[in-house]
Amino acid sequence: MLSLLYGVLVLLIALAVDFLGHHGWLRRRDSLAGQLVLITGAAGGLGRQLALCFAQQGATLALWDVRRDALAELCEWLVERGVAPGALHPQCVDVADAAAVVREAAAQQVRLGPVRVLVNNAAIVYGQPLLGRSTDGGVCGGASVAQLQRSLDVNVAAHFWTVRAIVPQMLEGGRGTVVTLSSMMASLPAAGLADYCAGKAAVSQLHACLRWELLLALPLTRTLSRTLSLPLLLVLILSLTLSLSLSLSLSLSLSLSLS
Repeated sequence: MLSLLYGVLVLLIALAVDFLGHHGWLRRRDSLAGQLVLITGAAGGLGRQLALCFAQQGATLALWDVRRDALAELCEWLVERGVAPGALHPQCVDVADAAAVVREAAAQQVRLGPVRVLVNNAAIVYGQPLLGRSTDGGVCGGASVAQLQRSLDVNVAAHFWTVRAIVPQMLEGGRGTVVTLSSMMASLPAAGLADYCAGKAAVSQLHACLRWELLLALPLTRTLSRTLSLPLLLVLILSLTLSLSLSLSLSLSLSLSLS
């Protein structure tokens, strides 16, 4: 009976922690006011909405995109919606160029300080089949080698370059967040999107591996202080206390029954 009660209590505690963690109630929330947020692919549709969201929280925005004219249009669009021009720092950067990412990350740190949030949003979609289609005149269609290489450079390799250039700034400052824009296409294959689906699956794994690297690199006390709040610590302590109490009671019961 006690073992059943113990199992039920542990299950309930686990469900409670999962529910609270899913809703973000157990994670410490720091204000983004005045903090630097870097968004790649910022001039695209999703990028501009992300920029507006962070700007409304008072963040300073480093806006990276390969399209200079689109960046200028983005800044005008944000200013029209009440964002202060001084909070916008557009920069034409090809994130697929590792050397360019390193140069701009270093120069930006001097100008604006360390990045607090990195949003890896840049992506391209060609929508071309991997294999060409046979016709009477031969083979036509299919993604070109240049398109496939560019897709992998922007959708995958760029994440590696930005993480390697920016995350050390976060570690020096003692805090930071990396946001990786993946997609349901990471696990949902589709004809004509082989390069895009493979890229999204790759960055999902990159993000997961990065989390483990950071957990192993950071001291345990520092990791807990950054990720756990008082309510979660109390839940964990309560869970441990109940586990020990029930285990002790179960041991005493067994001892009495055997004696």
